[in-house]
Amino acid sequence: MKTLEDLDHNFFQQTVVSLTGEDQIAFIKAKWKEIRHIVCQNSGLKQWGVHLLKLDKHKLEELGGCFKQAIIGIETKGFKLWKEATRDSHLEAILRLFFDDEIDLEDVNFTMDEKLAIFWKYDPSIIAQYRSRFEQIFQDIFLHLPRKEH
Repeated sequence: MKTLEDLDHNFFQQTVVSLTGEDQIAFIKAKWKEIRHIVCQNSGLKQWGVHLLKLDKHKLEELGGCFKQAIIGIETKGFKLWKEATRDSHLEAILRLFFDDEIDLEDVNFTMDEKLAIFWKYDPSIIAQYRSRFEQIFQDIFLHLPRKEH
């Protein structure tokens, strides 16, 4: 690679090679600096920069492989990790806290009994309320696993 821009373009192309939709590629473009930085860190480099131009061919190929594996696929429309199946929005919020990275602790508003039962001392009467819903969520997640690649 002659310039950092060439390297950037090459790694971007390697990253989006498995994506088919224009909206998917646009999403990667919008997040590209962040993705590029994370891939560099995950491959043992501190950050993206001109120092990459000094890497030998083997290290560049290794880094390219990291970019190829960074994004395998994107579902950009209506993806939900599990189906809505309960009328208890508080229960859903608690369960989402453990699985959904887009929910914050403030969104849950635990009662004091729930805080104690979940984070301090096991209370079977409170935990039993959540057990069956947890089991259903795991079944829903299992149904959505990408089995084509396994």
